[in-house]
Amino acid sequence: MSFSSSLLRPTRLAVKKFRPQIKFTFSTSSSNPPSTEPFYGSPRPLPPPPLYDNHTLLPHTSKLVLFLKSTLEAASDPKNADAVAITLDISSTLTLTHIQSEMMKSTAGCRILSVKPTASSHMPKSTFSSLSSFPPTSFGRHYHDFMSSHGFDPHHRPTVKYVDDADLAYILLRYRESHDFYHTIYNLPPTVLGEIVLKYIELLEFKLGGAGMQAIVGSISLLDEGERKELMESYIPWVLKNFGDRRRLASGASLLEVFWEEELEEDIDALRSRLAIKPYNV
Repeated sequence: MSFSSSLLRPTRLAVKKFRPQIKFTFSTSSSNPPSTEPFYGSPRPLPPPPLYDNHTLLPHTSKLVLFLKSTLEAASDPKNADAVAITLDISSTLTLTHIQSEMMKSTAGCRILSVKPTASSHMPKSTFSSLSSFPPTSFGRHYHDFMSSHGFDPHHRPTVKYVDDADLAYILLRYRESHDFYHTIYNLPPTVLGEIVLKYIELLEFKLGGAGMQAIVGSISLLDEGERKELMESYIPWVLKNFGDRRRLASGASLLEVFWEEELEEDIDALRSRLAIKPYNV
């Protein structure tokens, strides 16, 4: 090997001497603090607390799916109380808002919304049992006899679950818990035909779509030809006349504004006269 060629080869010492040095530095600036988030991500936030007893908060998509499912079930079987209740829960927000607005215009309505009477608070078992000793002509005695003769319990109405407003949920609960008061004051039996007739009354009184669905679907699928004829020729004209009389004589007061629990000692005919209600076949 010649001397000149050996000069072209870098020695090991030269390679080592000129090897680049790489240094890693980490910023400790306060504007970029080190992350404390776990490697699997932040935990999901806790769901908001329920707005009232039995309240179930659902995402909009889940609520839509539940509504469609319950509507189909209620349409195929109007006697499916759970499906009907869910459908009414989800679909009634606008109507309940309107009812609330109308109730707030009257002293009686404001009092109902303030006191919020329920079966639990104003119709405990002891109070209900005491109605059996009321005078035979009293509203309370008629109500007790109606409930007892059919084995009904004031506390067994479906709860409200899917209305995302506590005040509106109460109005819907009040509507449900007053159902048997309506049976009593209108003198309607809890037969299939009697329930359908009452749904027509509730549709006119409260404009609730769920009541309308039950009334129409029930008329088609649950009544025989003779019952449908009786409904159209006898009951419907009576329902329309009662509704017209109430709008004219009772100054448009809603049945939801009646504090039924405070009318139990009242003579039932006097109460009907005050509310402009003519009972069926009496």
